[in-house]
Amino acid sequence: MDVWRLKQIIEDKMPTSLRFLDPSEIAQLSKMTSNVIFYGGYKGSERKRAYLNTDILDDIVCFQIEYDQRFCRIKHQDILGALLSLGISRDTIGDILPAQRVFFVTVEIAPEVERSLRKIASCTIKLRRIDKGIVKTEQTYKQMSIVTSSLRLDLLVAKLSGLSRQQSSFLIEQGDVKINHIIIRKNTKTISCPAVLSIRKHGRFLLDDCTKRTKKGNIILEIRKVL
Repeated sequence: MDVWRLKQIIEDKMPTSLRFLDPSEIAQLSKMTSNVIFYGGYKGSERKRAYLNTDILDDIVCFQIEYDQRFCRIKHQDILGALLSLGISRDTIGDILPAQRVFFVTVEIAPEVERSLRKIASCTIKLRRIDKGIVKTEQTYKQMSIVTSSLRLDLLVAKLSGLSRQQSSFLIEQGDVKINHIIIRKNTKTISCPAVLSIRKHGRFLLDDCTKRTKKGNIILEIRKVL
């Protein structure tokens, strides 16, 4: 994401559609301007196009992959690898949902994908454009709650990862912890709800509610862990 170009677009109020952004880029752009809409082709998408100074455009194509599932199974990395092998860039590719056999691309590169993608891994495939509106998120969650004396970052990382406070502090300091998709290296950082807490190799957690208290005044934190 070209920050200098974005600043010019924001300053000049130019109607612009950006390619797909990942969650950290979305968080960064959200801090730069409020005059932006994000959309990834379906409700609950992770990678999204950004629309600055304009409404959402019809510039995302959803493909469904047709292949004989009796003989092979296509995974997320198979689809991504096959697309990148066409010479297209990662930011032209949106979400990939292997269980539904669908993926999203920018309208600009859709004809090339349609023309050139004939095999994924060892599977011979056909592509079919489908209505984006029928696609649903594949995200599932495990509901959980923890009791904590504070919402300090190193304490929450320790509770959610099962590591010691010292080990948790090390993870934070080396950049393995994100809040709302932004790397945070400060152990004493206090988290506000709602928030997304990502711990490398330990998962992503949605901190939904922290308003409840025990009789002793500790915080009851309601969490969903992304499965």
